[in-house]
Amino acid sequence: MILQHSVAAVAQAGETVPLLLVFSGVGRQGAVVKLQPEAGVTVDSPSPEWSLPAGRSSWTVHVTPQATGTAYLNVFIIQGGATTATSIPIQIGASSKSLPPSSRLKEAPGGEKMILMPVK
Repeated sequence: MILQHSVAAVAQAGETVPLLLVFSGVGRQGAVVKLQPEAGVTVDSPSPEWSLPAGRSSWTVHVTPQATGTAYLNVFIIQGGATTATSIPIQIGASSKSLPPSSRLKEAPGGEKMILMPVK
C-alpha cells in the first residue's frame, strides 16, 4: 500500500485548501482509511473514516489550518489486519527554516525527512 499526497499551495490560517490523497497497491480485500487531524487543523469531510476499493484510488479532502506554522493530518490505513500511519505536514504561512533536533528526524527510503510518532 502506497499513500502519496499533495497540497495545492501554502495554506493561510483560516483558509481552506485541498489536499489530494492517492492510494495505490490496495489489495483485493480493500482497506479502511481513518483521518485524524492534529490540533490546529480541521478537516471538511462527511466522515473521518472510509473504505478503499482494491487497486488505485484518490480522494481530495479539504483542510482548514487555524494558525501559522506546520500542522499535521494523520492518515491511518488498515489493510489485512495491519495498520500503517502517515503524518502529512501542512505548511501554514511562511515556512520556518528550523527543523526539530536531528535525533528526532529519520530519513525515508526516498530521502524524505520524517518524525517518528508512537502509536497506541
